[in-house]
Amino acid sequence: MMDPKFETESVALNLDKNSDELLECKGRIQGKYPIYLPSNSTFTEKLVEQAHIQTIHGEVGLTMAKIREEYGYRA
Repeated sequence: MMDPKFETESVALNLDKNSDELLECKGRIQGKYPIYLPSNSTFTEKLVEQAHIQTIHGEVGLTMAKIREEYGYRA
C-alpha cells in the first residue's frame, strides 16, 4: 500500500520515473526535471545534514542555497 502523503506529492509534482528509475518532477520548468528526494529517506537527511555542516550550521535558507549550489540545475 502506498503512503497517502507520497500519493498527494506525486500528483502535485507530476512525478515520473526516468530511465534510471529515479522519480523526476515533470512539467514545472521546460526541459528541466529535478529529481524527487523524499523527506523521509536516509539519503535526503544525510544530504541536508552535510550542507548544514558545510554552511557552519546555517539556517534553513543558507542550507538550501548550498544544496541548490551543489546539486541544483542551472536555469
